[in-house]
Amino acid sequence: MQIGTYSFYKCKQLKTFTVPSTVTFIGDGVFNGCSALTDVYLPDGLAGFGFMTFKDCTALTEITLPSSFSLIDEFAFAGTGLTGITLSQTVGSIENNAFLGSDMLTVYTEHTGKPFGWDSSWNASNRPVVWGCTLSADKKYVVSFTKSSSNIQNPGAANGIKAPYRQGYTFDGWLSAANGQTYPAANVNSAPNGNLTALWTPV
Repeated sequence: MQIGTYSFYKCKQLKTFTVPSTVTFIGDGVFNGCSALTDVYLPDGLAGFGFMTFKDCTALTEITLPSSFSLIDEFAFAGTGLTGITLSQTVGSIENNAFLGSDMLTVYTEHTGKPFGWDSSWNASNRPVVWGCTLSADKKYVVSFTKSSSNIQNPGAANGIKAPYRQGYTFDGWLSAANGQTYPAANVNSAPNGNLTALWTPV
């Protein structure tokens, strides 16, 4: 089952939406222009988003993808307010301009480099990407990553590196195994190379 194309197109009053558990795909432009949308809850079993699904959802700053998720189509998150998104290894296809204009975004992913199925322009706005993250068993949040000289891409992007997201928790920084110090997301480049563990506090 899928939510049909442009079902809530430019619905300015829509603030929250829980996708039914029977839905496996969200079609083209379903939430396009829903500028008041702040919370979308996605079910396990959801496989992907269509073209421009969340385009110009400027109030949408957070979203959690299920472990079943595999496809982000063109312009799906273009112009959103997203700050951090976590992508597991199941996300094998991201089309061009998927995050275009989401200028506060930092991407956290299990992948250690761009997979073959990710378009060469998937990250057209050159947002920061943290490669090689270790995720939770349900693939919904970052547990840690091993910092090196090469696994943080575009660290000097405008607006800097933003914190990862975990529903129901506040991110308290990265704990360095090398020196025992904690570093906020914005200063992760200052941390020594080696394992960094994400610290989370329940809200």
